[in-house]
Amino acid sequence: MVSNESERRAASEGRASDDEENAPLISDGPQQQGEACGAAAREGGSASITAPSGPPVWRRPLAALWDNGVACGVVSSLSFTLASTLVKLVQHAIPVFEIILCRALFAGVTTVLSCRAKGLPIFGSTAPLPIKLARGIVGATAMICCYESIVRLPLSDSTVIFFLSPAFTAILGYLLLGEKFGWLTAAGCSASLGGVVMVAQPGSAAVDWSRQRLLGMVFGFAGAVLAAGAYICIRQIGKREHPLTIAMYFHTFSFLGSVVPLCLGYPQPAVLPSPVQAVLLLLLAACSFTANLLVNRAFQIELAAKASAVNFSQVIFAWTIGTVFFDDPLTVLSVVGTCLIATGVIVVNLDKMGQKHQLGTTSDAAGGADKDTSQQQEQSRGWSAAAA
Repeated sequence: MVSNESERRAASEGRASDDEENAPLISDGPQQQGEACGAAAREGGSASITAPSGPPVWRRPLAALWDNGVACGVVSSLSFTLASTLVKLVQHAIPVFEIILCRALFAGVTTVLSCRAKGLPIFGSTAPLPIKLARGIVGATAMICCYESIVRLPLSDSTVIFFLSPAFTAILGYLLLGEKFGWLTAAGCSASLGGVVMVAQPGSAAVDWSRQRLLGMVFGFAGAVLAAGAYICIRQIGKREHPLTIAMYFHTFSFLGSVVPLCLGYPQPAVLPSPVQAVLLLLLAACSFTANLLVNRAFQIELAAKASAVNFSQVIFAWTIGTVFFDDPLTVLSVVGTCLIATGVIVVNLDKMGQKHQLGTTSDAAGGADKDTSQQQEQSRGWSAAAA
């Protein structure tokens, strides 16, 4: 009898150890815990069921945020805007490549620790290496272009232009993956491109069309195209690798793409940041990492069109901060252009959702649900790459 009790206790401790090892990095919210409890009630039969106590009090706000797609979208947009604001605050004292290096180091270390905690191979082992390398190179180059655009343009303009990436993703998906390109998608892409012209305002007396502004527009446009290319690479990788391992290639090439120019002193040599600047760089990296995590979550649990509309609140935050703190000009044309780009983003997402619905109705109900979940997860990863 003592032996049996010892065996039961050992088995219980073993199960607890396994549970701790496989626990997610962020605990499930009330919705997931309720579903788990219901499943236990159905499977347990006569076994006694203990209701989950829920997360500790201090973690309940985080759990509530994690279960609310709209809240995740708004907080991620605010975090992205704060990261861009911090770039503008330190741009005159810290070279752009040094800013990117600090962000890559923070995100890379966090990703490695997360992979270790979940028992994942850091660089993956399933998907073909060339496509993972392409994802890292293209994504890192997109981030460099994005930051170069931020330091040359008003905050709202650089933010708006980068939102062209969903339109370019639809175009590249049609050209490279053979995805459908309906008239709604075409209209959305046209509206987005027209909006960029209005935001750029070439030849307008209301905007100082200098060499810096031209370079900023070129970098922003290139960053949006490259971000779309990173999304296509992620779509090709699919579910063969965990998102953390995919992200590791992005962080690695962001590090390499910034450390080489810094070592060569191009375009500026690295500098030792002051204590205040070091804190700002750390906050920038933390805001970027948080924003990417939450935008992923928003697109996982919300409809794509709704999540993209909420994500566009980033532009409102950028307008407010740019106007109040940086004296950025706000013209009628830029407002109209922003509205066109927002309309284009939402229309493209609505068209893609309609195509997925048609595919789902022609397949088995369960298979269609799995397919929708897979595509929604892929889209969320793509938005993470685009936002980078």
